[in-house]
Amino acid sequence: MATRVHPFNGNGTMIRRLRKRAGISQERLAAQVGTTRRHMIRLENGEHLPSALLRDRIAEAVGDERGEIRAADEDDEEAAMPLNPDEFALLGDLFSRLGATLRPEAAARELA
Repeated sequence: MATRVHPFNGNGTMIRRLRKRAGISQERLAAQVGTTRRHMIRLENGEHLPSALLRDRIAEAVGDERGEIRAADEDDEEAAMPLNPDEFALLGDLFSRLGATLRPEAAARELA
């Protein structure tokens, strides 16, 4: 089974590394920054990108004085950038072709 890589993995890895370095549990960190442990798990797994406010709270709680979380945050945002104009146009053409019919079996024939 392949390992799933989430879009904000760099940010999550950095949060986890700094949290562990600070010796803080996910539950304790979540309570300190005003979120749930489940949300911390999602952040550390790279499933979610924290808001700027939450990111700054986490950074303060784990002693991130060098801005490592912010740097990882910016790298992940760049990796998740929207489509370029050519990709957007190609996707638009595909949706236009499929938009004529909403029935799944007809859409499957269109793609074949």
